[in-house]
Amino acid sequence: MNGNLKIASILFVLVLWGSMMVSYPPLLVLGALPFILINRIFLVPFMILVPLIEGGFILPFPVYTETLTLLVIAPLLAFDIFVNTKNKAFYDSRYVFIYIAFLLMAIFGSFVAFNSAEIEIKNTTIIKSISDVIGRIAFFFFLYVAYVQLGIHKIRMGLQVMQFISVPFFIGFFIYMNYRGIIYGYQQYLNFGYTSHGTWSVSLIGISAYLFYRIIPKGRSFSQIFWAMTAYIMSIWIVISSDSRNGLLSLVIMLLFAVLILRGTSMSAPRALVLFFAGLASFIFVINSWNKPLVVEFRHQFSSSEALDEFSNSRTSLWAIGIRGFLEKPLTGHGGAPQITRQYARKYIGKDLVLHNTFLEVAFQYGIVGLFLYLLLQARILNGFFEIQKRITKRPLEDDGVFLLPFITYFSFIFSALFISWLWRSIVWGHISLLLAIITLHQKSIRESPDDAS
Repeated sequence: MNGNLKIASILFVLVLWGSMMVSYPPLLVLGALPFILINRIFLVPFMILVPLIEGGFILPFPVYTETLTLLVIAPLLAFDIFVNTKNKAFYDSRYVFIYIAFLLMAIFGSFVAFNSAEIEIKNTTIIKSISDVIGRIAFFFFLYVAYVQLGIHKIRMGLQVMQFISVPFFIGFFIYMNYRGIIYGYQQYLNFGYTSHGTWSVSLIGISAYLFYRIIPKGRSFSQIFWAMTAYIMSIWIVISSDSRNGLLSLVIMLLFAVLILRGTSMSAPRALVLFFAGLASFIFVINSWNKPLVVEFRHQFSSSEALDEFSNSRTSLWAIGIRGFLEKPLTGHGGAPQITRQYARKYIGKDLVLHNTFLEVAFQYGIVGLFLYLLLQARILNGFFEIQKRITKRPLEDDGVFLLPFITYFSFIFSALFISWLWRSIVWGHISLLLAIITLHQKSIRESPDDAS
């Protein structure tokens, strides 16, 4: 990164932090807008961070921060795609199909929801829900096209900005949460802002992939590692304070993904010895601790389905009725609206909750066709990742390693999807659009320069 871009990046993160300290949502968008207007590369870190920042805005405003952001950014995307002819819009029909298919799935699911809804659920509620989903799908399709239009060089610069500002952003967020959280009485930050604590903490950990990029690759200076580790420890403190089991589990998964993807999976002799002795020590520890009172008490918590359900915050009972609901209507599902899931949960277990498992939620709401489509999307992204990783590992990680970071974040989201229902979350679809654009541009570069890919 050149000096001017570093200065602009520092100013950008200061604007984000300042808008959070003021705690008035429009200032976030208005503060970041000049940077995006001057250079579209700032669209990349902005769209990554906004869904996380939304969890911190507390002052009342009639429009959610994410929704306000989409309304402001959408005209810019339309201008770049349809008016600005410097770069001809390019996209891959295979990924356009993904957006169209999800759009049709959402529309069909709304008609099924009308039929499944009981009298207390008004049609206007379902219409509002499906309108929001359709709007999001359309926005993120145009975001995908806009990212492709940016080109691989500018996306790289945008990701470099994101990893450059990750340390001051996380440190700033730590200060913000201690200052604002205490003022507003959120000692543990439960249901902080507009985002539930579990979803928010998992999002925070997912984005911490950009901190790992400053820690794990070889050749990092001591100061880079120190500040990145400091910021990461702060993120751990926030997650622990939020009392989120999903977030704590995501800490382990993020570390595993980051090490495997950024450092590789080759098994050298030192690694093999470390793994062997670590495994042996863990085995001996478990054997020696198996009959100790604390371990016996912990084992007892999982000795019955009721205890397990209580430990999982009712997730196991929700998963059970999700499977039951899917088997009842495997072809059409029960309807694509969260109100339908809550209606079903109230009926069978007396709890007004969604299923807390995205895969089950998709199967329950949209049936086997919806589940197949969702799995197809994951397969497309996973296949694209392996193609890109294979190409990047032939070069120094510092050159193109930033392209792996949104994949690491997204994979941690997919793991968390086993415990969270977030099919239409903006932070998920923002990453889907970014990843599909990276894969599209990567495959385009292979077609244009096949020798470079070999």
